[in-house]
Amino acid sequence: MVEVVDEESQEIDRTEADIGEEAQTEESTAEDESAQPPAEEETDAGPQFDEDVMPDEEADLLIPVEDYLSAGVHIGTQQKTKDMERFIHRVRDDGLYVLDVSQTDNRIRTAARFLANYAPEQMLVTSSRQYGRFPAEKFADAVGARARTGRFIPGTLTNPDYAGYIEPDVVVVTDPIGDAQAVKEAITVGIPVIAMCDSNNQVSNADLIVPTNNKGRRALSVVYWLLANETLDRRGADTVYALEEFEAELWFGSVSLIGSSWITPSLFAPVVARFLRRETEFGVGQRKSARLVCTETILHTKPRQMAAEAHQYIEI
Repeated sequence: MVEVVDEESQEIDRTEADIGEEAQTEESTAEDESAQPPAEEETDAGPQFDEDVMPDEEADLLIPVEDYLSAGVHIGTQQKTKDMERFIHRVRDDGLYVLDVSQTDNRIRTAARFLANYAPEQMLVTSSRQYGRFPAEKFADAVGARARTGRFIPGTLTNPDYAGYIEPDVVVVTDPIGDAQAVKEAITVGIPVIAMCDSNNQVSNADLIVPTNNKGRRALSVVYWLLANETLDRRGADTVYALEEFEAELWFGSVSLIGSSWITPSLFAPVVARFLRRETEFGVGQRKSARLVCTETILHTKPRQMAAEAHQYIEI
């Protein structure tokens, strides 16, 4: 078991001798300190980001650039397509492509202006990607659109005999790869497509591209949140949503099993800590839900893999 200790809550008992010794130490060091030049005051400048994410550092953005960075909106993949090259600002030393945040911001405004021209019930948002399901549904609820998350049933837009058949006027997709069926059917019936595209996406079938990290939980929450508020603002609505309303809660499984003999806490705890600090998004595929998978079945059937590559069992 891992015990978390709140250092601030612990009080240390000190004797009179300790206090007297401290007083003597202070007197003996006072002269030395006075002989030295005064140190420059340290100012708390807040979190520092060394990310170069756009050519114009003074660009007027919807939210501070630090908020985009903390959500990982700018983080692309290690692959890029020629279609997305114009939205890529640079490549990092680790091979990840960095998306131009100023273009992301501008495209969110453009998409909102475009969507504001449509009746709410004629808008459809889709997301087969797990991390996009909650913010997509929240976006639909906020602007009055319809949502189809999870597997997109073939014929939804093209088969009038299908019970779930609908005829929207515009489609918003979270990922052209995961939502390929929705894109295909939208193109077939001539519906414009707004697509959130990462550095590895093909965009030939998208009418309006919003360059963003479309695999990260927080990145998708931020983009859908901004798109919802901007769309409502373009309509003249007074409703403003908070980012927290677009963030799905993470559920952690049987974390107590990290003390199991099958896997040592020293191997597993750092992975949990990194995940909790949101330093990176883990996962080898978009499978079930945003939760840490630590079930007894996995621990007992694949102990070596779990110990060696614990991050592969954090599903997204």
